[in-house]
Amino acid sequence: MAQANKRQANIVPPKPRHNIERLKSCWQLRLPKCRHLQFDCHIIWTIAMAILLPMAIPHWGEVQAVPASDRSLPTSGPVSLPGKKVLFISYEYSNISITQVYRNFAYAARLIGWSVDMANGQGDQARIGRLIMSAIRNRQDGIVLGSIQFSPAIAPALKAARLARIKVVGWHAAATPGPSPFIFTNVATRSEEVARLAADFVIHDSQGRAGVVLFNDSRFDVANEKIRQMQLELAHCIGCRVLKVVDIPISLAAERVPDYVIRLNSLYGKRWTYALAINDAYFDAIGSSLHRVGRGDLRAISAGDGSERALGRIRLGFSQQIATISDPLGLQGWQLVDELNRAFSGQSPSGFQSTPLLLTRERLKRLGPSEIDAEMPYQPAYLAIWKPNRR
Repeated sequence: MAQANKRQANIVPPKPRHNIERLKSCWQLRLPKCRHLQFDCHIIWTIAMAILLPMAIPHWGEVQAVPASDRSLPTSGPVSLPGKKVLFISYEYSNISITQVYRNFAYAARLIGWSVDMANGQGDQARIGRLIMSAIRNRQDGIVLGSIQFSPAIAPALKAARLARIKVVGWHAAATPGPSPFIFTNVATRSEEVARLAADFVIHDSQGRAGVVLFNDSRFDVANEKIRQMQLELAHCIGCRVLKVVDIPISLAAERVPDYVIRLNSLYGKRWTYALAINDAYFDAIGSSLHRVGRGDLRAISAGDGSERALGRIRLGFSQQIATISDPLGLQGWQLVDELNRAFSGQSPSGFQSTPLLLTRERLKRLGPSEIDAEMPYQPAYLAIWKPNRR
């Protein structure tokens, strides 16, 4: 995991990409009354707004992610190599999504004869470095870094792992998915896709009129990129304003968010209409504080990661959180196994890229009790690669 990076991106608003901004500029010239038609030009502006505003709002229709199955799952690769020992190191257990990925990874790994252990980094880079060195001493064949990004503190341990020919893959271990200099490959969705889905949902749901507070954990490069992309997307909406970016570590969200809600409401009042966060954890404890200040109207959307707790409250419909942009965590757990198996076999990464899922109450109702990525046939696809003679 990268060391704390407290800088917040200074976003320069992009050039207007809609004709509506040009029309607004013309209105600001305060054109004189239209003498022959006997009405003020503000009437023309009102009519024009009614016609053009929907075109100024991205994705005015239903906002949906492209199903991950549209990005073709791998159809070829090496058969499974049984007997491998793998250590899965989690940055910290407070991120429930890491645990969900681990459960799916461990299940798939055991199907092909691997033994898997899990260790908690406790958010401590020095401890994570020691865990990697312990894996080397225990002659592990592979290591999975769960939401652990590269930092100078773990660089010597990763170099030692490479010299010991231990294969290392990551889940959300870098700002972008794919290979990196210190790991075989990073399994994740693209931050810009997740951020765009979340911001566009706010724009659509608010009909282009939203006052937004963003919740970030600036220790993570992927989180900073989500915040930057959400700010960029919201900047295209002329009726939307980013009121503030609040920086709270995910591990302290339950403790700090309630107090921040009271302060933010005192500062912005009814101007604050939406909360966007980089992780569902920020909304685990937000409800009681919002009700205490009489803000049952505020709506919350998370740009990651689809925790079981978040899905439960969205499905029930009694929470301010109305949507989450989830990674297909089951699929990604199996992909981690596939990528490690390719590394063990001396092959290149698969290059497969999963797509984030927009999950609302309506979509969860359609899915019923099934896993959120149950519509994606990833399990038979991977088993066909690992065990081609399996019946």
